Amino acid sequence: MRTRAGRAIINARRRKGRTRLSA
Repeated sequence: MRTRAGRAIINARRRKGRTRLSA
C-alpha cells in the first residue's frame, strides 16, 4: 500500500495522527 492511498494515510497520520491508520 505505498501508492496514493499509502501516501495519503501517511500524510494524514502526520497531520492528525489517527485518520486512516487502518488503511
